Amino acid sequence: MNIVGQWHSPMLLKRRTGTSQYTTDLENIPKGPGVYVFTRKFGENYSVIYVGKAMNLFNRIAGQLNNNKLMTDLLQQKENAKAKNGGRFLLFCEIKPKSGQDKQKITALVEKALIQQFLLDGHPLVNIKSARRPSHSISFRGNQSSKNLSGKELVIHA
Repeated sequence: MNIVGQWHSPMLLKRRTGTSQYTTDLENIPKGPGVYVFTRKFGENYSVIYVGKAMNLFNRIAGQLNNNKLMTDLLQQKENAKAKNGGRFLLFCEIKPKSGQDKQKITALVEKALIQQFLLDGHPLVNIKSARRPSHSISFRGNQSSKNLSGKELVIHA
């Protein structure tokens, strides 16, 4: 199955004075299906905090901006030293179902794929109970042709 998604430009989240809540320009968010990612960013490094899916991105993201636990996690997330003091951003990808594709199914597949990738990359996702499990890096050196088999580095989650 070939699934098409269109990423939109990251949107800066602005903190509401005196609260752990954030706001952004919701009028630029489409009302179709897609996935969304709450992150912190420092320089070019992103620390992914939360991945979600929605049949209506606009409504779901508007609701999530009022989710006290998620917004507090976004405010306090300290797992990634490079991103802990960075800005908070919302990224979203609009899913473009092809004729005959079930939009709920393909949106769930995209969300699952992103979560798997972000966990492999070591991001501390707060919406996945096992996301804070310890991880170990394995670096390989030596013969180039043998190293090509495993890659330069592997990450394993305990």
